[in-house]
Amino acid sequence: MRESKTTILVVDDNEALRYAIVRALGSGGYQVQEAGSGSEALKLAEECPDLITLDIKLPDIDGYEVCRRLRARPDTSHIPILHISASFVAPEHKVKALEGGADAYLAEPITKDELLATVKALLRMKRAESEARRREQELRFLADSIPHMVWIADTSGNTVYFNVRWFEFTGLSEEQSLPEGWLQVIHRDDLAQVTELWQRSLKSQSPFQAEARYRTAAGDYRWIAMRAELMQQDMGHPGRWFGTSTDIQEEKRKEQVLQRTERMALAGRLAASIAHEINNPLEAITNIFYILEGNTNIDQKTMSLVRMGSEELKRVSHIVRQSLSYYRNTETPSPVRLSDLLEETMRILEHQVAAHRITAVRQYESDTQVSIVAGEIRQVFSNLILNAIEAMQDEGRIVLRVHDSREWHNGGRPGVRVAIGDDGPGISAKDRSQIFDAFYTTKLEKGTGLGLWVSSDIIRKHGGYINVRSCTKPGRSGTVFSVFLPHH
Repeated sequence: MRESKTTILVVDDNEALRYAIVRALGSGGYQVQEAGSGSEALKLAEECPDLITLDIKLPDIDGYEVCRRLRARPDTSHIPILHISASFVAPEHKVKALEGGADAYLAEPITKDELLATVKALLRMKRAESEARRREQELRFLADSIPHMVWIADTSGNTVYFNVRWFEFTGLSEEQSLPEGWLQVIHRDDLAQVTELWQRSLKSQSPFQAEARYRTAAGDYRWIAMRAELMQQDMGHPGRWFGTSTDIQEEKRKEQVLQRTERMALAGRLAASIAHEINNPLEAITNIFYILEGNTNIDQKTMSLVRMGSEELKRVSHIVRQSLSYYRNTETPSPVRLSDLLEETMRILEHQVAAHRITAVRQYESDTQVSIVAGEIRQVFSNLILNAIEAMQDEGRIVLRVHDSREWHNGGRPGVRVAIGDDGPGISAKDRSQIFDAFYTTKLEKGTGLGLWVSSDIIRKHGGYINVRSCTKPGRSGTVFSVFLPHH
């Protein structure tokens, strides 16, 4: 089949020999360009012909040097080069030509058929290499397009390739990642197990599977599932491990939520078994306070304490009912000023505040009413204030601020923000990331790990959110819990 669109550059200073080669190639259907010197050949090569026939003995630059320069240039390095010479025909000349970058070598005299057959073979080789490069580019494009991290390793376990997702996720460069730099992103608590599983797969040539936490470019850790299989090559070629690393952080989170839910269900069944024992004494104490409130012989100061105790008892009863029913409260929301509710909570806790010599600073800057279940929000405020008191232990300052605000990440939704801050020792970054999880506590045997989880659930049920800022630096330490509640 004739190659009508194939262009060949013929380089030879001997016009007779060049004419013969041009004619032979023309009979084969090829388009031909001609050059009579090395410098002219380098100039015409910029047009990227499909193949170059190159004489060695040229008037200005010999063919060996021309070939070397063509191979050194990115735009011409892929062009097949066929050396043809009538002067340099010894075996050492052929060796020098091939070692210098030529793809084939023919010594004059040559027949037309020999020339055409060699040219066709070189063009087939070029097409095969071009197809291989195209496929490699497609595979690299595919590997870079998928959301997974893709990697390749040799049979010794040394990585030789990562796709772009790896570098985006880890922030590492190629030099930092290859050949074993990838191990540095694995959490130290997971590294030993991953290394053991990887070495076991390398030895047995069985599929590799592992899960570990990878350090991201931002410095945090996310759970990753790793999988790889060995692809055996042809005889004489070593195999390659083809692997993926997939972000499973969301799946892990859902798994943890399910585990916490199961634990809460177990806790609920346990709580139900003692509910009767809790409610009986509460009812008895409630009746006692009811009788005391109706006693006209009690002086006003004592009656004030009785009423305060009765209110506190109602709050305890409400908390017990709420806990046992997973906070499925049927109380109807009503408009309340959060500053009033916060002040009520402080009056209930004034004895604890005084006992720990805590100074309370009030900054009530909003009279806006919010539709809430007052008992539930009072429970949240009480929990946050008690946590602040415990954090400061003895002596310290608690700041209570209420002001109008907006939820800017949610379209500027209006609401009221309550900030409860203390100048205690602060909360570590590790604890802050888990502080709202059920059963997570920093109080060791003193805490249940439910207070902030319950508070977060209550605020979320009211359409708001709660977050925390904290600093542990000496002289600047402290913690602020911020509660946002929307109003309509």
